[in-house]
Amino acid sequence: MYTGAKVPVVVDIGTLIERSPEIRKGRPCIAGSGVSVRRIAGWYNLGLTPEEIAAKIEHLSLAQIHAALTYYHANRDEIDSDIAVEDAAIEKYSHTRETALSVLRLYLDEDAMDGDLVRGLRSRGIDVVTAADARMIRRKDEEHHSWATLRGRALYSFNVGD
Repeated sequence: MYTGAKVPVVVDIGTLIERSPEIRKGRPCIAGSGVSVRRIAGWYNLGLTPEEIAAKIEHLSLAQIHAALTYYHANRDEIDSDIAVEDAAIEKYSHTRETALSVLRLYLDEDAMDGDLVRGLRSRGIDVVTAADARMIRRKDEEHHSWATLRGRALYSFNVGD
């Protein structure tokens, strides 16, 4: 007799993180998503909870976020070293190159402040302030817009949910 009960689905957590040379330069990512463990760790290190991170990347489950954080904590030296190497290269590059894009002044709200994006923009001499820099985390869209406008900055956002 069918009781209507759901059959539990068992997920092998070893399948939740993958590496591929074609995706994110071989960095560990959440399987099938292209979202790097480094990106999740970056938001986590900025103070976001796993639930808040999952709310930002709606196509990922809370289990996937926790898998990325578990990978990060188990391999912290690898992830932090990767970030440090890239930061050093960006620092070196930014001191040797001046660009016309330096007149571009951006404000990235918390939906768009991916560490890779911010480092990439800054490495090219673009003036970038993130919501974390401005202490504007968990604010309404209108507040982000006002903050950016009052400071003569272009607002860049990646709103998925609204």
